Amino acid sequence: MSLPETVARARAVLGDEPTAWAIQRSKQICDTYEASVRADPTITGDGLDRVACEAALLTVLVNLRTGRAEAPAPPEGFESVRRAVRQGARIETILRVVWFSHTAAQMALLEVLSREVPAERLADELRAVSVGLFEFVDGLVGELATAYDQERAAWHGRLAALRRQTMDHIVEHGTAPDGSEQLLGIRLRGDHLAAVIRSVDPAPPTGWDGNVTRYVAAVSATIEALNSLVLDQPDGSTVIWSLSAAPRDPVSVVTDRVPHPPGSIVAFGPVGRDVAGLQSSVLGARQAALVGGQHQSEGSWTYDDVGLQAVLLADPEAAGRYVRHVLKGLTDGDAKSAMLRETLWAYLRHGRSRLAAAEELHIAPNTVAYRVRQADERLERPALDDPTPMVVALSLARDFPALLG
Repeated sequence: MSLPETVARARAVLGDEPTAWAIQRSKQICDTYEASVRADPTITGDGLDRVACEAALLTVLVNLRTGRAEAPAPPEGFESVRRAVRQGARIETILRVVWFSHTAAQMALLEVLSREVPAERLADELRAVSVGLFEFVDGLVGELATAYDQERAAWHGRLAALRRQTMDHIVEHGTAPDGSEQLLGIRLRGDHLAAVIRSVDPAPPTGWDGNVTRYVAAVSATIEALNSLVLDQPDGSTVIWSLSAAPRDPVSVVTDRVPHPPGSIVAFGPVGRDVAGLQSSVLGARQAALVGGQHQSEGSWTYDDVGLQAVLLADPEAAGRYVRHVLKGLTDGDAKSAMLRETLWAYLRHGRSRLAAAEELHIAPNTVAYRVRQADERLERPALDDPTPMVVALSLARDFPALLG
């Protein structure tokens, strides 16, 4: 609800009944806008700020009654801009919301006037209301655009540094400093999903930032996120989505439905609850990004899929020694050795099922058995006695052949 002083001023000037009408009508405007957003996937944004919408309608009605067309915009509007900047919203989205609300409010007022005003006065009243509404919204757009530019400059400067420092504190300590929610612009209670987005090329291609912005908005819509936070850093961006009624496995939903930005590495952490879960999700995303960076090619990586690899790759030299130790006898770079490693990896990963491995590799089950026997004979340690280290080493060798030496 609007600030108490905004409502009190409206009641003093308009009366209780018109104020209640405006509050109810603003709710209907918000419902209509959010329905249009859901129906049109080309519209991005988190929806219409209900508090700001209500305050704007109350303020314009007060201005129409008092004749103050150039009265200042309501403080709720500026607070909405501050939140929008911190959530990465574009000025175009904010202005589209303003004009949508203006049009809806104008239609509602014209409907009331047509019903209540005598016919001989109707034309003059309609003209006066239309002019007053336009003057108000025109001034509001100018003030909000200026506020957006100022807030964005500050936010991407000193405040951006404070925001990164706050997130670094959460990641390092698992606790949130006082005022973190207001500073970050996200809800810290509930479920969170973090991702790290980096350009494959050290010099990002033209349009990369815009592609990332559109990607974040598409993910928000797909998983019905409450809001999102984008932390820009020298080596890329960290994105955090606060979830509401999220899909059971939002990471899979995103990787299946939302294409990653061209030329980008996107790494997802696990979904986590509250501050401790946010810490876990960001750390998981960073570890998955480590694996994605080793591939040096665009794509999406998830902590669930590459978490173990990330642990081992945290020390590449140690990972290489481990791979060469476990696969000793099968580390050559020739085609036959690679074929035997691939077959053994598929066989062990499918629980020693020749049929499943054969189906994946498009070969006969007997061929799988023959190759597994050949691999076992070449390895210095038995391949089947303790399959877990073998699967880990084969997986690393498969994705990162340089570890073979």
